[in-house]
Parts: sequence; C-alpha cells; structure tokens
Amino acid sequence: MKLNKSLLMTFLSFFSIVSAAPHNEVKWTKLYDVKSINESYVPQAIEVYKDYVLFSVHAKDTKSALIVFKKTQEKLEYIFEVDMPKEATHTSDFNIVGDTLYAIDYASNKIYQIDIPSLIDEKKLVIDDGFYLGMSKTGSLVIIDIKGEAYVLISQFIISNKLKAFKLSELKNRELSKDKIEFEITNHRFVQGLYAKYNMLLIATNNFGIDTITIVDIPKMLKYKNVKDATIKTINAPYKMVEDLAIYGNKIITSDEESNFIYESQDLTK
Repeated sequence: MKLNKSLLMTFLSFFSIVSAAPHNEVKWTKLYDVKSINESYVPQAIEVYKDYVLFSVHAKDTKSALIVFKKTQEKLEYIFEVDMPKEATHTSDFNIVGDTLYAIDYASNKIYQIDIPSLIDEKKLVIDDGFYLGMSKTGSLVIIDIKGEAYVLISQFIISNKLKAFKLSELKNRELSKDKIEFEITNHRFVQGLYAKYNMLLIATNNFGIDTITIVDIPKMLKYKNVKDATIKTINAPYKMVEDLAIYGNKIITSDEESNFIYESQDLTK
C-alpha cells in the first residue's frame, strides 16, 4: 500500500513516538464502563468506522452482541446493539475493509461478513452464514495487503504460536481447506487482538498477567516470517486481560476483561 503525503507524515509521527517511548510510558483514559450496559457483558472485539466505534461483548459465552457507539470528543455514546448469530457466542476480533466488518468468533471458529451501512443506518444485522476455518480457538484476525492482494492472518489463542495466512478471496467459499494456508508467522500463543495500519501490525497480548501491545513492522515480519525480528516497540496495555484493539485518529482504543472498561491512549503523535 502506498502512503500519500498526509498518511506518511502521520505514520512517521506515530512511528517516532512508539519507537522512542520507553515501556510503560503510554497513558490511558477510560472511555466507557461496559458493565453499565449489562452486568454479564465481557469486552471483546473493537473497530472504528468513521465516527463510530463497533464493539463486541459476550455474555458468559451464552451469546455475543455487537454494540454501536458514537465517538464524541473524549467519550463514547451508546447508540444500540444487535445480537450476533446464535452459534457465535464469543465474537473476539473485528477488522474493517471498505464497508464490510469481518468478525471472527472463538466459539464457532468462523469469520462473518457484516454490512456496516445496514448496521448503522437501519440498525439491522446483514450478515452471511460464516466462513468455517477448520481449526479451534480462532481468536483474532487482521487483513493486510501484500503486493496488491488482501490476506487474512488469524491466531489460535494458547494452542498455536503461529499466525496463519490465507487470501481474503477464499471467503467466497464456505470453508478453509488446509492447502489454502499460504504461509505462517511465528509469534506467541497469547494473542488477544490484531490491527494493521501504516504498515504496522499492533498485537494485544495477555500472557498470564503480563499485558502489552506490540508494534510490528509488517514488511520485516513478512520477510523474516516472525514477529520477534520485526518488533518496533512494546508498550503497556491499559490494564489486565487486554482485548482487541484499533487506532482512532492518533490514539489506540482497546478494552480489557478485568476492569471491563473501554480505553483510549494518549495522542501518540505528541
């Protein structure tokens, strides 16, 4: 992906702060108490679409809900929520391409495609039947561009230290066959969220109480086929049991399963 001048300057500013800042220096602000919506809700996936924050929760693995917030200044305004399909009881990561929200579910082990304009404008969940991944504990996904081709990277929480990659075009089928996995990236077993922007991959990690966000150089990661040799910086997560994450403007937005708040970071270009 080529960066225009504005995006390039943002990337360089973002890159400089995450490269220079020592670990644990990033400050976080609470945006929303998820338990204020429903006491049983547990934070999971998050994405940003224009001035909206799309967020998922599960209710003790009995169901998942997709919540739409409006982002206004330094706070989130709850708008509405819709239930995910019955089989999707632990929707754990989101990724947006264009007007489509891709949602991966840890319980059904499927990727679902959701039409965002229908969701926001009509408060209606227009969703497909899901793409079965043929593997268990599929917790996170991210879509990246490699030489003009869109690829999906997925993680399997705890049971695999690999990010498995396949072409986004495979989602036109109903199920992923093993021979369609194009390559693997060595990482670790504790991925809680993936997000890509400005040729950087952000990885949220919850490793037995050690909660961090790792910023990775995507071209180097693809070259070396591992995260370690491509890591730019590791920063502190806002709290314990960090979940999925996204970038909103010049800030990271995420949540956790301990305090059950949605957080945003300081402006990472300042």
